[in-house]
Amino acid sequence: MKMLAPLLAVALLAAACGGGTASTVAPSGTRADSSKALTAYLAAMKPVRDDLRGRSDELNATLQAVTSADLTTLDAGAKAVSDTIDAYQADLEKEGQITPPHGLELAHQSHVAAIQSLSLVLSDMGGDLRRHDLAAIAGWKSTVMPRLAEAEKSVAGWRTTVMAYAAQHGVEVPVWVTDVGTN
Repeated sequence: MKMLAPLLAVALLAAACGGGTASTVAPSGTRADSSKALTAYLAAMKPVRDDLRGRSDELNATLQAVTSADLTTLDAGAKAVSDTIDAYQADLEKEGQITPPHGLELAHQSHVAAIQSLSLVLSDMGGDLRRHDLAAIAGWKSTVMPRLAEAEKSVAGWRTTVMAYAAQHGVEVPVWVTDVGTN
């Protein structure tokens, strides 16, 4: 049972730190306008990304303690999952108010979808933990992990798309963008 936590720690952290699918970025407007729009977008996204990462770190710490020998750890894990889902929903509301620069709309929408998908996976995990369904929890490697891996692909795609857009518009991205999805 203890082995599930390290696997989830990597996947949850990666999935929560960004997201989106790679797309061709079409330049628009002047380079200065695009640069300002990207800078404003990244400034607006950073607090959301930081919160998602922090929540994932907290959840991972709780999941590290989950063990079948102590059912109270399952209850604590279920509560942590529920709290994380609530926080993710609040972050999604904030992100919904952020307007990406022209050319990054798809990546932004994909990021929102990745966090929504992650919330659904977490909901399933929370149910397993609440029910003390040790068989389901033991099966997460084949049921949960593939779904989390899909979110990881989105993380790399979002980072790649933002970095390509930045390169096209002469913007140096902050370090946190280059770190998204790299754990």
